[in-house]
Amino acid sequence: MSAREAVVAIRAALKARGWNQRKVSVRVRPCTYSSAISATIYDASIPIAEVKAIVDQHRHVRRCEITGDILEGGNTYTDVEYELGVLDPLTAEITARIEKGEQEIRGYTVVFDCVYERWTAYGNSDDLQTFVAYSHAEMARSLAIRTAGRP
Repeated sequence: MSAREAVVAIRAALKARGWNQRKVSVRVRPCTYSSAISATIYDASIPIAEVKAIVDQHRHVRRCEITGDILEGGNTYTDVEYELGVLDPLTAEITARIEKGEQEIRGYTVVFDCVYERWTAYGNSDDLQTFVAYSHAEMARSLAIRTAGRP
């Protein structure tokens, strides 16, 4: 399947979920001898994990069996991200909650480690991963990306 055919299939899958081109745009770009499929989310109510699951079905990267190096040509890379500024209101809300000293934020327990001078967010369920940030602004942005589209 070519990258253009993959984009058509991705758009159909997104449309079946109720997300049109105004909410999630998908495009293909040539990348030397390979191609890259990019999806941009314009609506903060759409979870990035769901879009990534749809787009990554069409990711194909050939590797050397011995060294594991990526082979040149014929690969299809994928990338999913939110449009710049879409998550700003959610990030501002999370930043305010962190600055107030709240620890339970959108399904994560957020703790500041004074020894290592870093923030750690522990997922409160099996599907939420633990991650680290080195400023409260970085922590707020990471939480916004991971929890957008969820109540």
